[in-house]
Amino acid sequence: MPETRRSSVVVLGLTAALATTLSACGSEPDYRAACVDPVTQKRLPDYQCSSGTSHYGGGRWYYYPRGRSAAGVGETVRGGSFSAPHAGSVAKGGFGSHGGVVRGGFGSHFGGHGG
Repeated sequence: MPETRRSSVVVLGLTAALATTLSACGSEPDYRAACVDPVTQKRLPDYQCSSGTSHYGGGRWYYYPRGRSAAGVGETVRGGSFSAPHAGSVAKGGFGSHGGVVRGGFGSHFGGHGG
């Protein structure tokens, strides 16, 4: 194989590997969990689930799939589940007090909206 062809193949291979790596770093989770009171079905601040104990009020993580809107703190939840997903990436917390949408893919983000 001539030298220029070999170097082109190496450059193309490295470019594909770099694109895959960057894509994985920029990806958002398939699911994002918000803290919820399982009795009232109302969203709680994340710290009420983050402690790992029921000391702060017994909140449980409620999992929203990508594309679903999360309730704001104090609002009734819908569109998710208390059951942890069996597949896909999961992140806990981070919606903000006004809720938000679980987004995915390269260069996207999730978070609250103004209100």
